[in-house]
Amino acid sequence: MGAAWTLALRDLRGGLHGLRLLFLCLLLGIATLAGIGSLSSALLAGIGERGQSLLGGDIELRLTHRTATGTSARRSPVWAGSPSPRA
Repeated sequence: MGAAWTLALRDLRGGLHGLRLLFLCLLLGIATLAGIGSLSSALLAGIGERGQSLLGGDIELRLTHRTATGTSARRSPVWAGSPSPRA
């Protein structure tokens, strides 16, 4: 244990420049890990909310126009009194 103390005292004689670099590296590492954790949780939350639409799990069908038929019962009031538009 005495050798560890002597090595620690030798390192401290040179100044705190080495410790500054150590603290800077620790700070950057912790900030990177926190950023990755935040990004991964945001991605998981977004996929959880919009997972079906992102993966194409929803199908939506719309019918904007009905096909024309020849029966007079389905004609609109505009065509009720006039001849068929196909004639």
